[in-house]
Amino acid sequence: AQNPGNTVISANIIVTPELDGCVGLPESFAITTVDPIPVVLDPEDQLHCAGDMTNDVIFTGPNPITSFIWTNDNTSIGLPASGTGDINSFAIENSSFGIQDATITVTPEFNGCFGNPETFVLSVKPVPNVFVTPVSQEHCSGELSEEIFFTGDIAGTQYDWVNDNISIGLGPNGVGDIPPFTVDNTTGVLQTATISVVPTFDGCEGDTELATIIVNSISTVVISSGIDEYCHNEPTIDYNFNGNNGSTVYDWTNDNTSIGLPASGSGDISSFVTSNTTFENQVATITVQPVLNGCDGIVE
Repeated sequence: AQNPGNTVISANIIVTPELDGCVGLPESFAITTVDPIPVVLDPEDQLHCAGDMTNDVIFTGPNPITSFIWTNDNTSIGLPASGTGDINSFAIENSSFGIQDATITVTPEFNGCFGNPETFVLSVKPVPNVFVTPVSQEHCSGELSEEIFFTGDIAGTQYDWVNDNISIGLGPNGVGDIPPFTVDNTTGVLQTATISVVPTFDGCEGDTELATIIVNSISTVVISSGIDEYCHNEPTIDYNFNGNNGSTVYDWTNDNTSIGLPASGSGDISSFVTSNTTFENQVATITVQPVLNGCDGIVE
């Protein structure tokens, strides 16, 4: 017996014997039910980025008490190879660098009768990554930066970056590698810029990576006195050096040690007794080099 619909059928069968025109007493029996052929409605395909939550897959059909048996041909997406009933939302996976397709085949079952299977596809796009080179760099103001390269495992990935400190001479955002530029710091204190880069491929965003550019300030020097004249054996004044940063080191050189001052030193020059044992005027030029965090400042 067949039942192409979705209702239970009952039938009474009557059998009457006949021989040479003689009809015997009839007998009857009943076929109480014929199970309907179960049906499943075809679920929609889904497309996601790796790490996304899928949509719930709810299997339905005309007969509300139908069971649904499904198989999955690609377990790498994070779904088992088989199961029964609806497929609840799950974090879909793709550890490869290309799209992954999983074909899910669902078969309806009712009282041991199986209907025609339906298939749908769960597709998972890969999430891109990014490698930053160099991760960090440090410069003195006025120097040329190193180029920052962005690379990844998926060809065609786009790299969008944001800079949190434009005072160093770099714009607030951009796309792709960052070419060399002249770094700047006029603040008098160390400046740090953090570059955040996000890889994007086919609508999927990867994890953010960071690059750091440190720019040291260039220090200045103010000398307490300019050109001074002394007589032999006369003490000088104290020469104090100041600038735009209290951490500056002042290195100085002297081109004429015959006046009683060493050839070089660091810091202020305390008063000393001048000397001239010749019969001519002696001139000594003191050059002061301010140094801050390893960066040479403006010489006086």
